[in-house]
Amino acid sequence: TLCGIARSCNAKSIRIGVLGLSLKCIQLVEQRSIHEVAFDNLVQVVHELPKKDLESHASIVLTSIMDTLKIHTQWKASNKQFFVSILSILKPFLSHDRTSNLILDEISKKVTELRRADQQLFFALAQQTWQNRKILSVLLSKIFEQIGDQSKDVAELICEQYSGSQCLEAFDNLLCQSDKESLKDKLTFTVRTIAASRPHYSKSDKDVKMLLARSAILQINKLASSGESKECLGLYYKLLAEINNMSTSEDFIKMLVGLCNSEDKLLVQKALELLDDKVRKVEGKLKPEISAIIFNSVAQRVHAKEEEIKQAALVTLESSLKYLNDKSVLSLIDTLLLMDNVEVATSEKMLLLIGSSVKSLKSRMIPYIPRVADFVLTSLKLTVKILASDQKTAPKDASLATISAGFYAFDQLASKYGGMMGPYLENAFELCKTLIGDVGFNASEGNSVVLDLLACLSKHVPVRILLPSLLKTLDLSTRGAPLVAKPFVEMLGSLVTMMDHSIVQAHHFDIVNYILSALDSRRCYTMEDLSYASVECSLVDCFVALVMKLSEASFRPVFLHILDWSTKGKGAEGDILGVKLARNISFFHLV
Repeated sequence: TLCGIARSCNAKSIRIGVLGLSLKCIQLVEQRSIHEVAFDNLVQVVHELPKKDLESHASIVLTSIMDTLKIHTQWKASNKQFFVSILSILKPFLSHDRTSNLILDEISKKVTELRRADQQLFFALAQQTWQNRKILSVLLSKIFEQIGDQSKDVAELICEQYSGSQCLEAFDNLLCQSDKESLKDKLTFTVRTIAASRPHYSKSDKDVKMLLARSAILQINKLASSGESKECLGLYYKLLAEINNMSTSEDFIKMLVGLCNSEDKLLVQKALELLDDKVRKVEGKLKPEISAIIFNSVAQRVHAKEEEIKQAALVTLESSLKYLNDKSVLSLIDTLLLMDNVEVATSEKMLLLIGSSVKSLKSRMIPYIPRVADFVLTSLKLTVKILASDQKTAPKDASLATISAGFYAFDQLASKYGGMMGPYLENAFELCKTLIGDVGFNASEGNSVVLDLLACLSKHVPVRILLPSLLKTLDLSTRGAPLVAKPFVEMLGSLVTMMDHSIVQAHHFDIVNYILSALDSRRCYTMEDLSYASVECSLVDCFVALVMKLSEASFRPVFLHILDWSTKGKGAEGDILGVKLARNISFFHLV
């Protein structure tokens, strides 16, 4: 009778009466057939009720319906139709926030009373019947609030019924709404769920993946700056790794590039760092359009006001060079050469990028050599000045790192374009002298950087170009600082061994005269001074190497010149040894 009335009558009061009687039947009679008819009545009635009446009857409808769950799941008959009826009755209530929250609260409590198979069936039918993707994130939140220890298992069952994109969107909402106490559990669930069904989530919408990645990066910045919950910080990094794993390399790069265009400065900085890490790990080649996307987006960040973003952008560009075409690299060099007034740490990243750019280019780099060499040397001079100043404007480690980067850039120039380095050698040598004489630089093992550069110049710059500048530097080297002269003397010795006959004939007297002038410093040191003794040994080795290159006819005037030198000379104020004694000692050492 009620069924007939429900179908034929349009009066609201009668429909509400049918609603009440149907609920009464459900409460008083535990008979499956009665329940089925009552449910049919309720489905027809509630779909016609206005919002106000739905809200006023939500509590009693929900209580009666949910109380039948336990009874029906104990019956041996299939619960599919029963669940469909319940879900259909509840569907209109989900259209309004107030009633929707009430229903989802009750479902999250009652669902634990169902067997696992019934839980799976219930949520599968819920997804089909309700077809409301917004419900998923709310339902997951309710599950974690209400269930406790069982929440992860039930939440996984729910997610199985939805698409990857819907789940990722729900995960993002779930994590954003988490408090400190529940964040770890929700993060663990999210990472575990994605990892367990990675192929399923790989098909998700790219924008949804980027949304989740953005939230993860923001939380990483927040947790890292506050120093809170290192465990959650690690889980967020695992979440990013899972997003990476379920995306192709190119998709993940596009995602990070998109985040680099954000207005959030910390987000941009972290996205650049992650992009740098991703680009370095890419195997094989990137498509030209992906390389262009990276360059166009990241190169803009070189002009950022924040030094940290500039540095992150420069590092990312350096790792991306192998994928960029020559035109982009040259454009980048033009940009770098115009930058000034940057911090020492930023200058380091710029010099590293310039060095790597020089390394990656071929003949198209040649017109840029004068500008690049001048820029590198000017940057080095400024950094050396900062390092030597009493009032430090930058941490010492940062200055040393910048000097190393500058020498790396000059090293790349010399190794590829050694024959064009003539105009820049004297300035480079002067910088080397200054740094070798700096106790702090030497103590920090930065001295090896200078020695590596000198070795590179010896190897790649033609002797005819290198020797005049080296002799001039040696002639002007500071007396009283033998440790400064020693690396240059050793460099001269290595050059002598590489000279051909024509160069030896042209320059051997210049070399001999320098050696003699340097040996004349013997008078300024005691016999026990090991630092000078070390330099004198290097001078003698250099002389021996030169003699081995001379013919008998060429050697005779050299020997007579040395002999004459050893018997003459005037003393000077401050000499420790007499001139004659000092020169005789040096002559004996040479012979």
